[in-house]
Amino acid sequence: MIEQINNDLKEAMKTQDKFALSVLRMLKSALQLEKISLKRELLDQDVLMVIKKNVKQRKDSIAEYEKYGKTEEMENLEKDKKYSLTQMELQKIQEYFNATFCDDSYCLETINQNALNGLIIDPHTACGFKAYEEIQKETPNTPCVLCSTAEWTKFAPTLAKALKLGSLSDEQALQTLAKNFSLKIPEQILNLFAQKEIHTQTMDKDKIYQAILEWL
Repeated sequence: MIEQINNDLKEAMKTQDKFALSVLRMLKSALQLEKISLKRELLDQDVLMVIKKNVKQRKDSIAEYEKYGKTEEMENLEKDKKYSLTQMELQKIQEYFNATFCDDSYCLETINQNALNGLIIDPHTACGFKAYEEIQKETPNTPCVLCSTAEWTKFAPTLAKALKLGSLSDEQALQTLAKNFSLKIPEQILNLFAQKEIHTQTMDKDKIYQAILEWL
């Protein structure tokens, strides 16, 4: 069944069947999660269980949309692959969590300032600092825990730019940062430079949004 799903996915890509692509990619993601969970290759019965589980989830979602009179939004989601929250829905969700972002200049400056204090942080953590500042501004003295979701080796050229070290390649940036700040580069990262580069396509960030919509 895995082979059949892969073949169907390739066919959908060739024919540019966006609906089939959306469904099959969603199914592939679910199957990959199940494979990781089971720590083995999936059997046909495993695939069937995943399909049944996902069908049930979709049916339950449709029932919820119908229950609250959201059938039009559900149709738009199927058609356009996106759904916009109403202001009331957004306010309700924000009772539980909120989100923010930082621009490039804030990110680079925050990385630079922390480095002066002996702390090397990545862009994700810099954005976390921005969120912390906004929380403290809105509700002073609120206890906060700042969790980093990445680490410095993933963004070495960005860190090098923030620290005014020039425009360096990944390997040059890693070696320079490791030397200047007494950091150790994981062996797994160093081994990557001996591998063949497969994906070389780059994209301007202002085109990413449209590219994601086209992929969906």
